[in-house]
Amino acid sequence: MIGIIGALEEEVVMLKHDMKIKNSVLIAGCEYISGVLGNQDIVITRCGMGKVNAASCTSTMIDRYSPDIIINTGVGGSLDDNLNVFDIMIAKDVVQYDYDIVPLGYQPAQVDRFDSPYFVCDEKISAAIKKSTEKLGYTSHYARFATGDRFINLSEDKRRLSEVFGAKVCDMETGAIAQVCALHGVRFASIRSISDSASGEDGAIQFQKFLKLASLHAVLVIKDILNNM
Repeated sequence: MIGIIGALEEEVVMLKHDMKIKNSVLIAGCEYISGVLGNQDIVITRCGMGKVNAASCTSTMIDRYSPDIIINTGVGGSLDDNLNVFDIMIAKDVVQYDYDIVPLGYQPAQVDRFDSPYFVCDEKISAAIKKSTEKLGYTSHYARFATGDRFINLSEDKRRLSEVFGAKVCDMETGAIAQVCALHGVRFASIRSISDSASGEDGAIQFQKFLKLASLHAVLVIKDILNNM
């Protein structure tokens, strides 16, 4: 079974609409919808924004459905001036930029119980995502994602994340989902369609303007993957 997690309704509603639903369960405020989409048995949910919401949802999904793979889908903010709105970003790895226990002898953003600040995504799933983006004619890139409990709105904040962590995408959930998957030994990948650029217009304004269409691009890639895995 493949688990699919998005933070916002816009990021998952089109997948739910197209799947053959077998069951729906509400747990801790999240609706877990299981069924078939493409050639795959899937379970899909909207976790809500932020790391705690994402971690709780991921843990529940793993405990109840035992997915072999979890794919995080949605939109993200660009940290690179060379990226454009609607570019498809495929996570190579992800860092939780707001996790800081450096005074205790850890590396910047290194999470307790892990040797590295960076959670590495599954290469095989990521390659399948890349293949689908090329098939659909989308511009796509592998990148490091930076996750934290803050909407990064200003270009100077985006520049800092890029300089400190070498990340090209920021979001509020991927790192938490990756950490829970790592703890449980579940294969994980993330796809984010760029909704707001690294500089220029206010990030929140761009996010609201491009959320639905950016989400659609990511959804179409997910659907193609499910038809061909």
